[in-house]
Parts: sequence; C-alpha cells; structure tokens
Amino acid sequence: MTTCDYAVCVGGPCGPSVDCSSNSKCVLLKDCNKDIHGHKKLLNISDKSLQTEFELLLARAGLFENGVLYDSLTICPRHRDLHGIRFRLNKTYCVVPATWADHRSANPLGDKGITFLQSKALQAKVHQLIPVGSPICRRCRDRLKQDAPPSRSFSTTTAVPIRSSEQGSELLEEVTCNQSSANISEDEEIQETSDESIVEKFNELSLAGGDASFFPSDTTSTASSDEVKLSTLTVRRGKLNDFLHACGKEENIGPVKKSWESMAIKAHRRHASRASNAIVSVLEVMVPDDPAGLWQEVQTSKKVEKALGLSSSFADALYLRALAETYENATTWATKWQALAVMVDLVSLKELRHYLPNLSEYRYKAAKIHLLRFGRGAPVPVDRRPRMRIDEERLDFLLSFITSPHIIQDLPFGQKYIRLSNGDLLETPNVIRSMIPARIHMQYTQYCKENAQRSLSETTVRRILKVCSATVRKSLQGLDYISAEDGKSFDDLIEVVRKLEGVGGCDHSWVSTCEGGLKQGKQYLKSDYKVHVADACNVADHCTAYALSDPKEPMYATPPCEHQHDVFCSSCSELDVTLTAIEAALKASSGKVPAEQHDELLFTYRTCIAAIHAWKSHQLRSIQQDKPRLSIMSGITESEVLIFQDWAMKYLPQKYRETQADWFGIAEHQIFVHIVENCSQDAMTVISIMEHTLREIKASTPGVSTAFYRQDNAGCYHNAAMITACRFMESRTGIKVERVDFSDPQGGKGPCDRKAATIKAHVRRYIAEGHDVTTAADLRHAILSHNGVPGVRVALVDASSLRPLSSEAKIDGITKLNNFSLSDKGLTMWRAYDIGIGRTVPWQRLQATVELVSFESAFSPGGFIAIKSRRIKPVELSVASGLSSVQTDCQSDEADDDDESEEEIEEESPKLFCCPVEGCIKAYHRHSSLEDHIQFGKCRIVEERYTLFDRAAIAYREKLLQGDELQPTLEPVLQEKASNDLCLGWALKTARKATRFSEKQKAFLDEVFQKGIDTGHKLDPATAALEMRYAKDLTGKRRFQVDEFLSDSQVQSYFSRMASKRRKALDSTQSEGDSRDEDAKAADEQASYASARALILEECQLQHPIEYESINLCQLYEKGKLSTLNLVLLRQVSDFLDLDIDPKLPLGD
Repeated sequence: MTTCDYAVCVGGPCGPSVDCSSNSKCVLLKDCNKDIHGHKKLLNISDKSLQTEFELLLARAGLFENGVLYDSLTICPRHRDLHGIRFRLNKTYCVVPATWADHRSANPLGDKGITFLQSKALQAKVHQLIPVGSPICRRCRDRLKQDAPPSRSFSTTTAVPIRSSEQGSELLEEVTCNQSSANISEDEEIQETSDESIVEKFNELSLAGGDASFFPSDTTSTASSDEVKLSTLTVRRGKLNDFLHACGKEENIGPVKKSWESMAIKAHRRHASRASNAIVSVLEVMVPDDPAGLWQEVQTSKKVEKALGLSSSFADALYLRALAETYENATTWATKWQALAVMVDLVSLKELRHYLPNLSEYRYKAAKIHLLRFGRGAPVPVDRRPRMRIDEERLDFLLSFITSPHIIQDLPFGQKYIRLSNGDLLETPNVIRSMIPARIHMQYTQYCKENAQRSLSETTVRRILKVCSATVRKSLQGLDYISAEDGKSFDDLIEVVRKLEGVGGCDHSWVSTCEGGLKQGKQYLKSDYKVHVADACNVADHCTAYALSDPKEPMYATPPCEHQHDVFCSSCSELDVTLTAIEAALKASSGKVPAEQHDELLFTYRTCIAAIHAWKSHQLRSIQQDKPRLSIMSGITESEVLIFQDWAMKYLPQKYRETQADWFGIAEHQIFVHIVENCSQDAMTVISIMEHTLREIKASTPGVSTAFYRQDNAGCYHNAAMITACRFMESRTGIKVERVDFSDPQGGKGPCDRKAATIKAHVRRYIAEGHDVTTAADLRHAILSHNGVPGVRVALVDASSLRPLSSEAKIDGITKLNNFSLSDKGLTMWRAYDIGIGRTVPWQRLQATVELVSFESAFSPGGFIAIKSRRIKPVELSVASGLSSVQTDCQSDEADDDDESEEEIEEESPKLFCCPVEGCIKAYHRHSSLEDHIQFGKCRIVEERYTLFDRAAIAYREKLLQGDELQPTLEPVLQEKASNDLCLGWALKTARKATRFSEKQKAFLDEVFQKGIDTGHKLDPATAALEMRYAKDLTGKRRFQVDEFLSDSQVQSYFSRMASKRRKALDSTQSEGDSRDEDAKAADEQASYASARALILEECQLQHPIEYESINLCQLYEKGKLSTLNLVLLRQVSDFLDLDIDPKLPLGD
C-alpha cells in the first residue's frame, strides 16, 4: 500500500488496522478525533493539554509545534493504532535515559505516564524522543520541575517544506512558530541549544525523502553577503549532522555565537569533544579496518598542522621539553648521554638547541654513538665480577642456624626453586620460616656470641635470607597434619560464608559476624583453650576426666564426676553458635543457589566441621599425654632416667643414612646416636637399639636402675612386641623399664628433631673443611670430629644379623592405648593418662617371649652433661608491667629452666629466644637455654585473649577490690546452662572407618593421575578433589553426587599409592647397580633446567590436550565424537574457550 506521511516521521511499515484487516485507507491527521480520555486514564497521564487524538499522534511523533502545520499530513490505520489509543510500552520502570536521570537504583518504578510538556522538555535535554504515556518515576518528574525556569515566548519565522502524498508536489509554507523556551539566558551554550533544537525539528519535518537541496535557514533577514555565508555554514552543519547521525552519534553541531578566545573553558571542552567524535567518524568511514593507522599517518605527515598554519606539533614540543629537563637534571655524563640518546636521531642539532642552548656538537655526536652501541635510552652495562668475601665456615654456620627447627619447619609437600646468578635452578624442599628477618638476625648475633663465632653483618644476613627463600609463617604452632587441616578448615568456612552472601537472609552484616566468630574461634583453639583445660571442671569442653573417659570400658574411665557439667564457656559456645548459624544458612540456601554449588558448599562444611572437632580433641589429648613427662621429671631421682626415642630419617647431602636413638635427663643429659647401614625401621631394630642403649647407660652410670620411655605413635614403637620386650630389659641390662608413654599423634617430636639438627650442623661444618662423608664410618668420624658434639655418643652398628621378629604377643585394641605400666603382676594399660584405674593383663596371657639380639659395637667415650642452676638477675618492673601477670610469669622461671646469671650476663639484653609452643610465654637469652627448655622444661601457657590495656584494667580493678598483695587471674567467662550437649568421652580418638572407593571414583582419579603423567602438568590433591565436585560426563550430567565426593587427604593417599606402584614398576625394568658417569649427571642438570623453562612456557600458551570439566576435547575430536556433546554443553565449552561460533555452521564443524 502507499506509504503515509506519518511513517516518514516515526518509521515502520504501513498497513491495515489491527481490528479490521480490510481497512487500509489513509486519512488526514486532522480528521483523527477518537476519544482519548480512557487511554489517558489507563496510562496514568494527568495532562489537560492533550484533548484530541490528533494532538496525541503529533506528540508521539515528536511534533510539538502548532498543529496547523500538519493539516495536510496523512496517516495509515496501522500507525494510527500503534501510536494512538492502542499504544503500549510494556515497561513498568522509568524509561528516562540514565545519562540524564539521577536514579538511586538500577530500575526505578515508573508510577506516572509522561505528559506532553515533559516529553517535549526531555527531547530538548537528552535529544531523544520519549513518547507521551511512557512510565516516569517521581524523582525525574521533580527534577523536570526544578529545571524549568520562568518561560517567555519568542517567535521565529521558518520555511518548512512539506510533501503532500495527495498532490505529489512540494509546498513551501512560511509559518510563524511560537514556542516556549526551556531556558533563555545570555550563555552561548543555551543559545546554541535553542538554535540546534530548531534545526533538528526542521530536519525531522523535512519529508521530501532524499532531497537535500533545501535546508532551513537560521534567520529570515534579507539576503546579504554575511547572510549567504551564514546560510552556507548552516548547510554544511546540516550535512555534517546528517553524517554524524548516520554514524551513530547523537550530538548535534550548532552555530558558534562567540569567538574561540572569548569562550569559557567548558565550551572549549565541549567543542573539542564534538570535533573528536567527528574526526573519529571520518576515519572509521575512510578506513574501516584500521582507522588508527590512518590517524597515525595523518599525524606523521604534518599536513593538518600546515593546513591550519601551525609550525610544529604541540605534543612533540611537550616531549622535547620533558627530555630536555631530564637531560638538565642528570648528575652524571653517562646518564646525560642516556637521556640525549632518546631523541638524538629524531631531531636535528639546530632544533635541539631551542631547548638545550648549551648543547655542543661533541655531546650530540657522543649521544649518537651511545644510541648505536647500546640502544635508545639504554644504560651502559656494568660488568660485575662477584667475589666470595665470606669464608665457607662462617656461611655454613649461618645456614645451620637458619635451618634449625625453631626457625623453619619442613612441609610434607611442594618444592621451591632458587635461581643462581648464572641462570641455573636449584630445587629445594618447601619449608616454613616462623619469624621475620630482623628477629632472625638478632637471634643469630646472640647465637654467634655463645659459640665464639664472628657474625656476619645484618645486610649480608638479610640478602642471604632473601636468596634462600622460604614461606613466611606468622603462627609458631607445629605443622602436624591435624593442625594444618584445621587451619585450612577455618579458611574454607570463611569462603563458604562469603559465597552465601546475598542468599536468603545472609546479608553483609551476617557475613562479617560469621567471619569474626570463625577467626576468634581459631585463635581460641590455638592458644586460650589450652589454658582452660583442667582435670575437673564444670565445663564439659574443659574437663579432661569427662572428655577422655571411655563410656564402654569402666577401667578406662574415671568415677562419675562429683561436679555437674552445667556451665558453658563463652568462647566455646560462640564458636558452636557460629557453626550452627552457617549450617542453618546452608539449609536455607537449598534451591536458591545452583545444585552443584550447594552440594560443594555442604560437603566443604561437613569436612571442616569434622576437622575442627578433631583438632579440639587433639589439643585436649596432647595436654593430657604431656602430663606423664612432666610428672616423671618433677620427681625423677639419680637412679632413674627418662628416654625420648625417635628416628632421624632425613638424609644428609653426602648420601648416608643415620638413625638417632635416645636422650634423657633432667639434671644431666646425653645423646646416644646409632648409625645403622641398610636396615629396616621395624620393631626388632628398635628393641635391639633400646637394649644396647640401656646396657651402655648401666655400664657408664651403675646407679641407674629405672627407665621411663616416651615415644611417638610410629608403628615400630607402638606394638605389642616392643612393649612386652621391655619386661626382659632388666635381666639383660640391669635397668627396669617401668613405664612406656606415647604422645598423641603429631604431638611429641620436638626434642628429637632439634638434637638431630644440631648433629647435622656439626657434620656440615666438617664437610665444609674439605672432607667427604659417603659411608657410615665417615659419618661417625664427622660427628666425633673437633672433640665431637657435647653430650653426644656415637655407635656404628651392623643390623644385618637381625632376624625377623617372631613374637606372638598380642594386645587387643593397642592402637587406642597410649600409656603402659610394667610390673611383676602384668601390664597395665590406659587410653589416656591418669583416666581410670586401667586394665591389667597378666604376662602369661600376653605370651611375651621375645628373642633379643644385642649389638656389640662400643659407643664413643662420653658421659652425662650437668645442667647447673643459675641465679636470676633482678629486673626492676614498672608500675604498668607489674600489673601484668604475664610479665610476672616470665620473671619467675624455675632454676632448672632459666639461664639468667649476673656473672655471665654483663648487661641486660632482651630475651630473644622464645618457646615455639603456641601460648608459652617462656623466653631466653641463649639459644642453648631454649634447647634445654624444649627438651626437659615445662611450658608456661597463659591466656592471650586480652590486650595489654585490658589486662591493666582488670588488674587495676582487682587491686582496688582485694588489695595490692593479690595478683589478678584471668578466667574464662562462664555461664550456667540447662543441659550438657557433649557426651562422655567426646575427646577420645576414634578409629577412621575404612571405605572402599567405588569404580567410578577410581576411574576419575586414574584419569587425573594419568593425565598428569602424560602432560607433565600434575594436579595437586586439593585441585583434583575440587574438580571432582564439578565433573560432568559426555551428556552434561554430574558424575558424582555429594555423598561420593572425596576429601583432599583421600585423594592425596590414592595418588601416593599410585605413585608408589609406578615407581616399583619402573625400578623393576631398570638394571640394578647401574652407575652414572659425569656426562650423565650433566645431562640430568640440563634436563632439569629445560623442564623449568618448559614449565614457564606452559603458563603462557595453550596446552594440549584441551579439556573442559574433565572432558578431553582433543580425544573426542580425534575419534570423531565431538558431535555427541549436547548443545548446552557445547555452548559452555565455547564460552569457556572464548570462541566465536557461527550459529549457521553444522554441529560437527
């Protein structure tokens, strides 16, 4: 059908009416007179200026002027329906553009319809038509009222060409349009806006199709030369605006009323912005594929500057001034040449002298030579030749100190790479450094004074610490696996809480509260909980008798507590409340987050809860199991010895193996080291070493008749054969073994590791002198060199004569038993120290018959080292420090544990060596005193939850209430509660239930393990466990449910077994005794360097095979099965790899 005139204004195809398809006749706009009151009420338009359908249609086309102008315009039934009373926007939020609106939210509700005057005002402000009836919010309406100044009328006479569809000719009518200006001021910006709006309206009303022969003029004055020029500029501006509109630019360029110099800064910026848009549009049209290249060429040609009469580029002048300033500020000739070489080949000497008047031709040529030899602005390379100023003995002394156990602790996983000056990489074990470099240097200086060594400077020590990198750790708690898992569990719970933010009622305040509760709970379990634990307490969390009593075995349980467990600790309960709140939030989030994410969060929560409860139980058991050591040392006599026993399985760099045996003492101590070549760490070897050590103690110290053993929970110690063999030690050695106590797992290895480190440091100093240590005999000679290590005796034994153990002794449930007492009647056993009367088993029932094999090797000469009691140097306390119970405890060390002496300490120095046990406040002047404290001292643990000012305030209050002679004590905050939630024996160690992996789980882990072998990019267990929770099959379904998820430790143990099997398979295919020559070693070093280089490249480029959610895409492509993936999964893969996929391509492509 014929296009109506209204379609030229609003666009869109013409057509018949919506109600009647046969009605397709166009009518005049002035004849449209349907009732619009119901339509206005429906759209909530409170506008009295719109009374007829004719006015409504004009307003929705943006024609706000006198309606007489448009009497001859026609409109089709389709446009009349869409823009008339059938107009619907289908939006409920405010449609005012965000560039002008001041909305407080993203989509504010539009509660009213836009009126005629509001639509007209918004078109003038945002240069965009917002139809009458569109929703508008109250905030935008109020702003329109505020922006509307007192209006005044003005008159413009314009010639508007209107093309009539009926007459088919162009009619030129001169019409006077009276309109109300939104704001008439003397500012040129508002004047330009008014003129621009008029020009824009005339351009919108130009219905002559593509006829561009006529453009509206800016004035109706008589023709003159100025008017002709102005008319020409108007035509150019109109065409320029048409071009910019075609390029998608919304701004209009209007006439300029003032000169450039007289314009304000704001006007300068506005015109510069519009000119930039115009230039960019031209460049994009001329060279669509590379407009930036065209612009660079225009700038290089300098034709724009020449056409505009500019001598040089303003930017170039700025750069030259900056370089000249750099040249003038340089302090050396080398730096001046370096700065001058940046611009010497770009600018002539004559032009440079405009910025550097004193620049000589010689310096100009010297800068050119610098440019040719070293490059533009490059510094002169310095030929550094390093010199070794420190002798190796002093360097080894420092390295021995910074690798001692109280400074670093080994991690069971990971490596670190140290790059040498020549680029070679050294692979080192991953360790944790427990203090900052400044503290290490202070301790090192004091350590050198103790050993009469000349210390290195602080700068050298810091540089060595930087080169010998280690992971810095703030906490001094031992890194056993229980503590490590618990620390990670608190961090994982914090991540769970953060992921729940915004879900349900979990707002930011809830997240902050939970994070604070978790951090406080973690700190409480690390330190303050140890202070609260007691033998008898009304708090079930703190009562060891209640927590360690076996409810199923009365002999392993104490009689019922005389007190009631009707009080709860605020710190323990706050942690429980926080964990309960997280659990409730997880339950409430079900259905509000994706199922995969909810299952992953739920599994993480369950795993973390189990680890936290295990750590709390471990802390309580460790405190209880340390009591037998303290009890024995407090009453030990000259006829008794306390023996710690452990294996030192770490290899020295010179490839030898040693075993470390027993040391003991309270007033005296010595260390027995057994060097065993090619032996297995089994019970028979341990029994022989025990018998050999006790026999030597009896020979050197006949007065010793009783021995007490404290050992860790390794299988070679914690077995029935070793315990029953202790019964026969008295007949073989003359020393009766009265007790054998085991520490809680991961809780009793400090003294042994420390002594092993001291011995190894001595051996390293021996090697630094030029000796080789390649055999067990060389190791013995190294330990005994230079008069040996004080108190250390060494024996080289041959374990080849040892036969496998044939003992038939069996103790039921021995893995749960930790304390054993040997008597003539039998063996008495406890699950926890001093909990219950214990279960006694006669020797006849144990069938204890162990054939002991003795070592005949002699120990090196030596004896016990006496530990002298030293007097404490009095220190005056200030009033503030006297109020602190912590500082008072630090001053009141026992004589057997302190090293303060007026004779040996010339001047008061700070106590640098602090006990590494979390919560212990003991500190010492000497490194040797710290070692003595760790071996046989008693830690003094105090509560750490209060700051200095809190302690001062509490102590001040106590002194006012009770008197100056009383010291305040810090107790946990206790409150009564109705019932006890903890069951009897809650802290006892429980056996882990062994579960077999399903075939589906094994298949996934085998795929991940094999992929790491094939590609060299091995996943750590934590990453593999996380991928398992999101793994999908080929159909896009989840491979595992939440009950099938595996923890990090489970994945790690499976990978360890797989690696062990693989190593055995590889070893079986290689010939034994194959020795490598020097060329082979060099090849290995080069391969290590190449692998490190390849590892860096792997981080920078795409790796094959390409995988997504454990799906090998390369393998599917090779087998032609890529098309088997469903469409949803393919879309996810393309988004993951950032691919642009043509939707018209076949699925296989």
